[in-house]
Amino acid sequence: MSATDSMLTTAAPSVDLDPFCSEVLTEPLALYQAIRETAPVVWFPRYGCFALGRHHEVRRVLHDVRTFVSSAGVGMTNLRLE
Repeated sequence: MSATDSMLTTAAPSVDLDPFCSEVLTEPLALYQAIRETAPVVWFPRYGCFALGRHHEVRRVLHDVRTFVSSAGVGMTNLRLE
């Protein structure tokens, strides 16, 4: 993890929720609400990834291609490390 990554993970609130558990996959609305109520950006330490809960933040990220790059892949696997 780089210094920037470390700074970001400490800046974003960490949530101990599992977005991939069967309950959430069946009924995700409670997870979405928890993310929105926690912060604009949250950190899932179990998976080493961030989540955004509001349309405005998601739209900003998707349109800021200089800051948020997908050259390492767009899924959970970092293709640079594979």
